[in-house]
Amino acid sequence: MRFNSLFKLTSLLGLVGYVNCGGYRMSFYGLNNNRPSSSAIPACGLDCDYTTDYYVALNAEEYYESQVRKDNANTATVCDKCVKITYEDKWVVGKIVDKCPGCPNHGLDVSPTIFDVFASRKVGILYMDWEYT
Repeated sequence: MRFNSLFKLTSLLGLVGYVNCGGYRMSFYGLNNNRPSSSAIPACGLDCDYTTDYYVALNAEEYYESQVRKDNANTATVCDKCVKITYEDKWVVGKIVDKCPGCPNHGLDVSPTIFDVFASRKVGILYMDWEYT
């Protein structure tokens, strides 16, 4: 009985669409290859340079911790900071312009342009490492 349950669980895990080669979850969001959205203002606000193709949304927990005023998302000290994202033997630098409410702690949501450096978008989720630069 236990073997059968373990076999079923292993089979189901094999269907999950992600690649694990690092420590932190990374997904992508945005329109085509460029902006986070054509109508929504990123969490960092309009004073932030969000015109880059290499944009990053930081997980909500770390984003919130960096806010100077907890009632104003635009006051986050991580806004406009760059992060170096590493996956396997590749790396890219992106700029934080937004927060990701659905990302786990240390997770990132990145532009399609960044995600394309590492894998096909069909993969959907990668596990990478990142650090502030």
